[in-house]
Amino acid sequence: MIPAKEQAQRQAAMRALLAKPLHTAADDGDALVAVRRHLTALSDWVRRETGWRLVADAETATAVLAGHTAGRLPRLAGEPGATPWDPGLADAMARRGVRVEEELSLDVLLADLA
Repeated sequence: MIPAKEQAQRQAAMRALLAKPLHTAADDGDALVAVRRHLTALSDWVRRETGWRLVADAETATAVLAGHTAGRLPRLAGEPGATPWDPGLADAMARRGVRVEEELSLDVLLADLA
C-alpha cells in the first residue's frame, strides 16, 4: 500500500499534467520536479489509461501520443494560437518549436473533473 503522503503527491503531479500538458523548468519548476519524482508510477498510469507515454527530462515533462518519437512532440508550424487557460503555454510551445494538442486528451481531462 502506498503511504498517504506519497499518494497525495502523485495525485497532485498527475493533476498538474492533466491541467497543463507541457511543463518546463522555466515556467513550472515545482510541477516538473513532482512529475519527475513520481515518473515511474505516473508513466504506468498514463500508458495504461490513455495509451500515451509520459516523457520527462531535466527541462520538460509532457504526455505524448504513443506513436510519437520518445521525447518529441509534433513540430509547430507557424505561431501557436492563444492559450488563455494557460498563458505560458503558447510561449513554451513557441520557444520549443512544438505543439501540444490538448483536444486529443479531452476524455482524460474530463474524467479528471468528474
